[in-house]
Amino acid sequence: MRVLYALLIFTVLLGQLVQLPLLGGVLTDLVVPLYLGGWAIHSVLTKRSLYVTSSIILGVLFLLYAAFSLLINVGELPVESGMFGSLAYWIRLALYLGLLFPFTQMMSEDRQGTLRLFLDTLIYTALVLAFLGFLQLIFVPDFSFMAQYGWDPHQGRLLATWFDPNFLGGFLGMALLAVLSRLLFHWDAGPRALISLYSLRYLGFGAILTLALVLTFSRSALLGFLVGMTILFLFKSWRAFLLAIAVGALFFVSIPRLQERVEGALDVDETAKLRLKSWNRTLTDIEQTPWIGQGYNTLRYRAVNPASLNTASGRDNSLLTMWLTTGLPGMLLFLGVFAHKWLQFVLIYFRPDQYTKETRSFALTGLSIIALIIVHSMFVHSLVYPHILPFLLMFLAF
Repeated sequence: MRVLYALLIFTVLLGQLVQLPLLGGVLTDLVVPLYLGGWAIHSVLTKRSLYVTSSIILGVLFLLYAAFSLLINVGELPVESGMFGSLAYWIRLALYLGLLFPFTQMMSEDRQGTLRLFLDTLIYTALVLAFLGFLQLIFVPDFSFMAQYGWDPHQGRLLATWFDPNFLGGFLGMALLAVLSRLLFHWDAGPRALISLYSLRYLGFGAILTLALVLTFSRSALLGFLVGMTILFLFKSWRAFLLAIAVGALFFVSIPRLQERVEGALDVDETAKLRLKSWNRTLTDIEQTPWIGQGYNTLRYRAVNPASLNTASGRDNSLLTMWLTTGLPGMLLFLGVFAHKWLQFVLIYFRPDQYTKETRSFALTGLSIIALIIVHSMFVHSLVYPHILPFLLMFLAF
């Protein structure tokens, strides 16, 4: 199982370098069912228990309602492509959510070890992607040659192997929150902890991830990280929050392009106008079928998005896309998975007498990451992004 777990993470590092010819999939889409199959066989042979949590129950209810919505709308889709394509995307999401079963089993059998494994995986995966992004900025700073394949022509932005600074920025922000949480809990040990090798190492990790996050120049990622960081620091240390604001201000005044991106958001530039237009259009479409939706991942086949684009299956807002495609009940069930876990993390954090420092650190990281990804998903369809979703499921499996 360790080999399959490592293979799953390796495909995240490969990102978009290798794409499958079927439905524009990535290698992660192949490894997820392989991982689940290996886990199922291993569990049967070793007679391990199957653990079912509230997150799994909510996830199953969402999948059932999404399937119901798709079935209701299947008659309006092209038989050859629409029925097969939409069903394939539903199956893919079901397989990804199926990762909750092995992850939950890992948590139940060795909680402390699994907590460390999941956080280490998140941090070190992000560090590798950051270094790959630095190399990409040096050797391939202009990505406009990829526009012919449906990618945005980014220039001078950190993309790494994901080819998209917004998704990558959101992921880097998640890892940076994990680093900051570990640092804050480590510093509880006293003044000596501030200058320990552990602190120096994680301060270095934080510096690398901060620089990488800034170089994505992704406003959605920076805003999501700011919200997540605010929650993390206000829960743990308002002094650290003030320090982080000072560091952020230093970055802002030192990097002119970062100033341009922030000012563009405040002035509602062309990119912001396109997102607002997308939201308004989505809300208008939602009014047609607010309860049933238009069917999970049917947008590509209804010709409401150009099918040649890599974003053809969604709109620039995860929750609105879920509402549009699975109806209000589907969106609430999907959001309920995250909301329930967020409240659970809050309760764990405020019970220091019942939980270990490692568990409370994981909870603090989880509640700040959920806040980050919800805000981030308001601007890009990141809640079901194949390279981000497995890491979100690591926290939902707690």
